[in-house]
Amino acid sequence: MKGIILAGGKGTRLHPLTRHTNKHLLPVGPEPMIYNPVRNMVAIYDSQVWSIIDGLKPSRRGEYEITDVNNAYVARGELQYDFVRGTWMDTGTFESYRRANEIMFDRMKAGRP
Repeated sequence: MKGIILAGGKGTRLHPLTRHTNKHLLPVGPEPMIYNPVRNMVAIYDSQVWSIIDGLKPSRRGEYEITDVNNAYVARGELQYDFVRGTWMDTGTFESYRRANEIMFDRMKAGRP
């Protein structure tokens, strides 16, 4: 089974940082922000995800939204969930990007992943 991380967006809110670098390659802590979900991902989506995505319409932003994919699995009764302790944030603004870096470096100092 394979997993898919849907990471998108144009990074316009982080311009000029994203002028020459994709948002997902910007560092959060000591590594690019995409590394954390890749490292922590455990085969979430099955091969049906492509047919689900094919049936979606882009959002008002013109992008496919992971929430719509998850909602399709919920509607089929094929998605389980649990609550994760920790922090999630939209790192699409300078303030949230700064805060994400603070959190990651604080975790490193405390010896936590």
